[in-house]
Amino acid sequence: MLRKRDHKQQGLTLTDTLLTIVIGGFILSAVGILFVRGLADNKTNVGLQQVVTMQKAVRELYAGSSNFSGLDNTIMYNSGFVPPDIRTNTVGDLRNTWGGPVNVATNGGTNDFFDVSFAEVPPDSCTRIVSYNALSGGTTDGLDSIIVTANGADVIFDTFPADLVDVFNACNDAADQATITWVMY
Repeated sequence: MLRKRDHKQQGLTLTDTLLTIVIGGFILSAVGILFVRGLADNKTNVGLQQVVTMQKAVRELYAGSSNFSGLDNTIMYNSGFVPPDIRTNTVGDLRNTWGGPVNVATNGGTNDFFDVSFAEVPPDSCTRIVSYNALSGGTTDGLDSIIVTANGADVIFDTFPADLVDVFNACNDAADQATITWVMY
């Protein structure tokens, strides 16, 4: 004769517990990926804002001048026009949101143009920032060209709008960083 069990199962079985842990792990992974992506997007937005602010700061500083003669990081630093999120404690040392150097200078010997460059920009941020500027349909507001330096080569974008594939290829640096230089007038 078979006896019935008088005992009812209580709690979770090992299979139930493992399934709960696996599902919880997937959820945490997805949240983690979205969080990291959100941080990267935020840095890209901050970087773009820093570029715009630096360009505006140079124009404000030189508003009464006929050209950009003498422009460099030290002049900008001492002028008080550089926003606090770019300034460091060392005179002339400017840093972007990724921690890379920011350089501001008169463009290659001609005082009628100036350069703002951001170094150590990650590829995805480089692509988004350059494409935002270079794909703006011709409304570049004083932008002469954008130079992307990555993988030891310079790619110059001086016709706008630029091809997005070219922008992506220019920003795709195996060392995970690029330098973007905006040549302004």
